[in-house]
Amino acid sequence: MFKFIRNIFRKTTKVPDRKEPFLKTKKPLSMEEMYPENADILKGLKFIAVLNPQTPLKYLNYDGTIKTILTQEDSVIPGKFGSFSPQVEDVFKLNISGRTRASYSGPVPEDGGRALPALKEIRAIIESKCEKATSLVAAFDKIKKIENLKYKIITGDECVMFVIEELHGKKIPHLTASHYRKLLSMGILGIQDICTTNEEVLLSLKGIGPKKLESILKH
Repeated sequence: MFKFIRNIFRKTTKVPDRKEPFLKTKKPLSMEEMYPENADILKGLKFIAVLNPQTPLKYLNYDGTIKTILTQEDSVIPGKFGSFSPQVEDVFKLNISGRTRASYSGPVPEDGGRALPALKEIRAIIESKCEKATSLVAAFDKIKKIENLKYKIITGDECVMFVIEELHGKKIPHLTASHYRKLLSMGILGIQDICTTNEEVLLSLKGIGPKKLESILKH
């Protein structure tokens, strides 16, 4: 791709001609090798965060950062949270308006639009410390704050399940948002207490029978 860009812009720019092959080996360049090999036309490597409620705040804050050298920490960022992409110098950019990128709520402007700051607000709420992180009371307090945000990304039952799974670290099988609301109203205050509570309490939940109960208790 970069060889093609050089050929297009060679007559109007000062990009030097390359005598050496574009790729010295048949093996594709890694991101760490990409910039040094193409520093004449690359601005650097830009971090693009995955615009999803599960993406940690530190990676959302990192979105748009352009680097010429990747650190060890950069190289181990999980792909599900974001990745680096080559960024050409402005003189080589194609002037295309209306570029978009994917997000949890659908296509948004390339800079993240309203989705990026909204996701940062969601993650700030999720990651804010509380006395009992696995408390259902704390969970529903965070749910209320997220649902009261101006830009709605995740609401209702989906928000309940998302927050509880984020705080608990995993999903408890067969339990729904309605079940969690019911358990809280019945005095079950801790997420971890659900699997050790009285079996009769769990069996009283709509849709929970002996087989599902067994699965819940194993969890």
